[in-house]
Amino acid sequence: MGIFQLQRAFTASLGIVNLILAYLFFKQSKADKNFTYLLIGITLTFISLTAPIQLKGHYITLFWSAEMVVLLWLYQKSFIKLMKIASVLVSVLMLVSLLMDWSHIYGEVNMALAVNFFPVIINNGFVTGVFSALAMLFMYLLLLKEADTFFIDGITNNVIRHIYLVGAIAIIFCSGLLEISEQFSKRLPGTGMHFVYLQLYTVAFFIALFAMLEKFGVRVDRNIRLVTPLLILSSMFSISPIYFLQKRRC
Repeated sequence: MGIFQLQRAFTASLGIVNLILAYLFFKQSKADKNFTYLLIGITLTFISLTAPIQLKGHYITLFWSAEMVVLLWLYQKSFIKLMKIASVLVSVLMLVSLLMDWSHIYGEVNMALAVNFFPVIINNGFVTGVFSALAMLFMYLLLLKEADTFFIDGITNNVIRHIYLVGAIAIIFCSGLLEISEQFSKRLPGTGMHFVYLQLYTVAFFIALFAMLEKFGVRVDRNIRLVTPLLILSSMFSISPIYFLQKRRC
């Protein structure tokens, strides 16, 4: 067994040991609460560290996506505020990890390999994005159960709730955007067809999004409905002529 494998086993075992100790102390009414919370904090730290040590690539993102939902759910069962704060911190780690995954999967290195076709939809980049978006959506749904009090000092549950909802929408939108760009730019190279399908996707996405939000009682300002897709489309229209001009020069 190599040193790296021993590090994996050591980190995971420490997390399990501290989890058992935290549970035993938490069940004892006479136990010092500060000490119990310290054990819980150490446990959460080792569990979160297990992902980058035990796993690789997009599996780290998947692990942290599931962990942040579990942490918030455990908070609602135990009312240990440390778990609620930890769920937000793990959410940040998940977003950073997701951006790194996208950069690696859809980045310039892979884009240069025109012969390296990804399976349509069923690939690491798209699946990880969708899973992360669903995790953000579950966080939003769990926070709906919370009263509109302060999540942390100065920030209400309502604000955090909407951050997760917007985050879920942004991730799922970007997942589709990257997937369409990847597939069409590689399978139809030099045609610029990916710009056409990206524009169609943007319009269809926001039409479906606003219809679903209205159905579930989430009000969206009329100006936002008009401005958001127009801004994205205008940016695409400004990029596509530059692309075709460059192709002509070549």
